[in-house]
Amino acid sequence: MLGFFKAKFNEGLAELSKFNDKETAEAVVAVMCGTSYADGELEETEKKKFIAGLSVNPILKQFDQSILIGKWSSLSSQFDFDTDIGLDACIKELDDVKRRGAPEEKRIAILRMGVASAKSDGEVEPAE
Repeated sequence: MLGFFKAKFNEGLAELSKFNDKETAEAVVAVMCGTSYADGELEETEKKKFIAGLSVNPILKQFDQSILIGKWSSLSSQFDFDTDIGLDACIKELDDVKRRGAPEEKRIAILRMGVASAKSDGEVEPAE
């Protein structure tokens, strides 16, 4: 079962590697942050995994790390203030991609990263 999730995650990475712009990077961070906070709280291990992923994930490595960390911090602080406000901010990032006319395959690749992130522990919680 875990092999299936890993395969889907790798499939999402391969698709996402076609897009290496700031807009895509911020959307990926938003979908990952939103998934991390889906249950109403960010566990320290989730934050550490995201930070570690910036330096080891072949897709995220291609982006300016300060932009990614800044976007995570901004979204995170909004979640800390209010879960709905944080969620709205993440959705806005995803809407920006759609509104700017991003190709459907780009939008799907971004969303797959969110799904893969939700499945990374082998199960999807109802809130995710």
